Amino acid sequence: MSNKPNIFDYATSELSQDAFFAWLLRWAEDGLRREDKYLHDCALNLLKAFFAEYYSDYHSSLGARFLKDIQNFDSVNSIESVDVNCQEKRIDLWLTIETDKGTYYLVIEDKTHSTQHDNQLKTYREYFSEDEKKRTCFIYLKTGELIKGEEEVVGKEKYSLFDLDSIYDVLKECRSESEIFRGYFSKLEAVYFLRKFVEEVNFDDLFRKRDYKDGIWKNNCYWFYKKEELSCRKCSKYYLALDVWLNERELYFCLHIISDLHGTWISNTDISSIKEIEEIIGKNRENKAYKYLSKDNYYEKKVSFKNQKELNSLIKNEIENLFSDE
Repeated sequence: MSNKPNIFDYATSELSQDAFFAWLLRWAEDGLRREDKYLHDCALNLLKAFFAEYYSDYHSSLGARFLKDIQNFDSVNSIESVDVNCQEKRIDLWLTIETDKGTYYLVIEDKTHSTQHDNQLKTYREYFSEDEKKRTCFIYLKTGELIKGEEEVVGKEKYSLFDLDSIYDVLKECRSESEIFRGYFSKLEAVYFLRKFVEEVNFDDLFRKRDYKDGIWKNNCYWFYKKEELSCRKCSKYYLALDVWLNERELYFCLHIISDLHGTWISNTDISSIKEIEEIIGKNRENKAYKYLSKDNYYEKKVSFKNQKELNSLIKNEIENLFSDE
């Protein structure tokens, strides 16, 4: 792994993601192609993916004739300019795109782990006349997980959802060596890989929840709990938690104990099984030391991986080893 700094280790707010997509979409201008062909092609492909998704979602309900210009965006041959406004009338990204087929507009409501509020999607649509709407694409971009009912609200307000999978599918094809692009993509890819692991691998004796507390990237943890409470003396509601998170192509494990869903760190780095953990919990409980354990003394492991398949295997084997009674 390279120790080269990544700006997105520090730029973790939702506004940082706004800035990245504002920067990327500007590269769709024809005049910038000679500066970085790959970024230009990526930006153009992303724009066309937005418009194609919007047409696909709403040509039936809004009418194919109403969205004829939206459909025709795919046949745009040149883009003279992309004017990007951030937070104009509180819209995250508002683009005016001048093409050989005329002027188009793109509205993006960008979310990481928050969701829409205060009827903002409806309000933003109302800024446009009916004629302008015929050439305006409304996108709800979400890199975090969707909450229950969120997709339905987005559809009701006639926005197209562009989720993590959709974004990843476009960006993964870009071969640009731009530090800004590669920095963002490495973080996005880590979240994507971990999400796919959780979706594809199931453990009968575990359930999971997501935990995002520190911005876009800093704590993309997935906590795995053992369903049954650990059996130890006078202990109630103790669960094993394994935090798993990624930094580019490095995988981190952190094992600790939860008491009543509040963190209680174990004080032994030589743990290999549930039985040892149960003994430690019992002693800590008896000594009333469990509230004051050092966060630096927990089971921790870091490994590198090359691809999604290898990542899945690493996590699966690690969890199975930790839950082994041998």
